Amino acid sequence: MPTIIPTVPYIDGTKLDSDGHNRNVYDGAPGRGIMSTANGGLGTDNLATGFKIHSEHVLPQSLVRTSQEFSLEPIDCFEQAFSANVNPDTYSYNTAPGRLWNPVPGCAMRFYLPNPATCMMRLGFFCHPFKIAYRADPAEGDAVDRVFDCAIAFKIDGVLVDASRRPLPNTASYKTASTSASEGDITDVAATHYSERRTAAWYDMHILRNLAAGVHDVQLVMYMESVDIGRNTAGGDSGTKGQVKLSRSRFAFDTAKARSASQYGLFEKRNAHLIFQRATFGVRHARVLALV
Repeated sequence: MPTIIPTVPYIDGTKLDSDGHNRNVYDGAPGRGIMSTANGGLGTDNLATGFKIHSEHVLPQSLVRTSQEFSLEPIDCFEQAFSANVNPDTYSYNTAPGRLWNPVPGCAMRFYLPNPATCMMRLGFFCHPFKIAYRADPAEGDAVDRVFDCAIAFKIDGVLVDASRRPLPNTASYKTASTSASEGDITDVAATHYSERRTAAWYDMHILRNLAAGVHDVQLVMYMESVDIGRNTAGGDSGTKGQVKLSRSRFAFDTAKARSASQYGLFEKRNAHLIFQRATFGVRHARVLALV
């Protein structure tokens, strides 16, 4: 058998050198580290001519290593905690830098490779987004249509994988009519659309990479923009970002408006609401298949 040269000796009664001990386990230098090579440093000189490898000679997961982490509890990722907090015109999901992509809890894994390996990393998750789009009215002049981005991607060892960027589908579209001091925020109800029931889906993403020996991690991350629909309220006062007025119907009696609307007093009332983005993640997992 070959002799492994220890980086640091073990002497009774002395303090353990943790860094030296770690190098005794794994070290890139030749002849050092008991886990530095896949076969422990064995070569043809160590084996008889007629030697054959049998199943008992191969430790489990020495050639194929599989690992998995998962979460069953759903999590709601709201804009206030997960948004990149940047102007929507600054970036899109295609151009946003990695520092603006935040990790999604429960869909990540850290793993150790004793040897260089080809790894298949796979992320699977259920996602139900609430992603906002704003359709400008021509009467608003300089107003423009906007989609407030919400997207998902991979990070491997903290580095965003550009090819993994995926936008989540739009789920709510609002069209706000022109605003004046007398009108306030009036949302065009006929042009308000919701499609949440058709956007909940299961995602299964994977990527193949050659990784060096050592500790690695794979993480699901999300890019989310804050909803910024600046509107004027009745009277010309500055409104709140993300605020629109949505309609609801209510009954009122013995008022001039009720009598003019119908004999039952039913009339339309518009209330201001703050609109936020959200992405709900359900069952999710991270898996790694390493081929030595």
